[in-house]
Amino acid sequence: MERAPLPPEVPEGQPQPVPTRFGLTYTTPAGWFGQGQSVMGWRSRDGAAMMIGSASAFGKEYCEADDMSMLAAVGITGRPAGDLLTVAAHEVRAVEWMYSDDGRLPTINYSDPVHFEIAGNPAVRITALVSDIPPTDECAPPAARLDVVATTGLATAEVAVFVVRADRGVAGQLDDSSIDDLVASLRRS
Repeated sequence: MERAPLPPEVPEGQPQPVPTRFGLTYTTPAGWFGQGQSVMGWRSRDGAAMMIGSASAFGKEYCEADDMSMLAAVGITGRPAGDLLTVAAHEVRAVEWMYSDDGRLPTINYSDPVHFEIAGNPAVRITALVSDIPPTDECAPPAARLDVVATTGLATAEVAVFVVRADRGVAGQLDDSSIDDLVASLRRS
């Protein structure tokens, strides 16, 4: 599958199922931007990158100084075959360059891996809590959270990597239970 299927139309104000090209679907609450038709990413100065497709965003343009600001983003990417724990542990370490600046590093606390199942397949979730983020501009959050779930890809890639990135310490931030709900919504398409 080269592209994700189009999300089904739902009445305004209703949650939006977001199918992905990896054979999995997740659901966003009403009011999210993109609804799975976007690609988002982060790049470090030394060329490291994390890109997610079938992406959706919450709190778009919450910071007036940056029309690309968002309180949270969710999406998925694929990886070749690999141990799910190894993949999740590698991908969650993106916070080490996502939130650093000119050698100034944030404080990062990683959770223990959580093993569970999605559609009968194994999955691993690791959460990084980031604080003391070096301020790079007026829209940089003081803290952030990155949740990474690695599971069996059901199409296109052998491993699907679901990513939820959320700013912390800012008005209107996505709460922890909403992040848990996004992860819990992952299912076979």
